[in-house]
Amino acid sequence: MKISDKFCKFFIEFYNRFPCGGFLHVVMDDGNWETKHIVWALMHWKEYSDEQEIKWLEEHEKDIIEMCSFMLDLTEKQRYKIWNEVDKFLVN
Repeated sequence: MKISDKFCKFFIEFYNRFPCGGFLHVVMDDGNWETKHIVWALMHWKEYSDEQEIKWLEEHEKDIIEMCSFMLDLTEKQRYKIWNEVDKFLVN
């Protein structure tokens, strides 16, 4: 599985901005990578974000949709592999 540099860069930027995963907490921090959780988070993100988070998220909406679309294109096994190796992406 080849993960694009664009995905990795935005994934790192997103995770640095939201260390616990932000509105994708249930996915990125809790490891619930099933499709239903990713879709739910995309549909309800404003309900679980504060005003400053919403501003940043709206400015990066296209990148967020692309990141989540990439995740949805992966198999669940591939998603879990990314989650299990997330520390490799986040090494500063």
